[in-house]
Amino acid sequence: MHHKEERDVYGTIARLSPKPGAEAEIIMGMEDWQRERAPKVRGAVGEYLFKLDNGGLMLVALFEDKESYVANAEDPEQDAWYRRLREQLTADPEWNDGEILAIGRLAPASPTQESAQATAEV
Repeated sequence: MHHKEERDVYGTIARLSPKPGAEAEIIMGMEDWQRERAPKVRGAVGEYLFKLDNGGLMLVALFEDKESYVANAEDPEQDAWYRRLREQLTADPEWNDGEILAIGRLAPASPTQESAQATAEV
């Protein structure tokens, strides 16, 4: 892990509480965002959607900087996308916005690790 110095990566982590049976619709909405919105959103870096072991979903969205994040949040097209997402939830998401201070990257697995993992999966 290293301290981030090259740019001010910014983003949000949001806890989502889907309505019963709405998870597939939420995933399709995320795929729609990647296909339709992401190419138009300046500074969008990536997004992740986790299914939590203790229930619910966690959304992580990353942007090159806070300005890009805010511009996306204020875009009427983003608001329309959010309103479609909100229809699939039991409550408003719990948003947690902030600057990323450190970034960690894992090295690719060695051939020995990959074969051990494949054996364990059998």
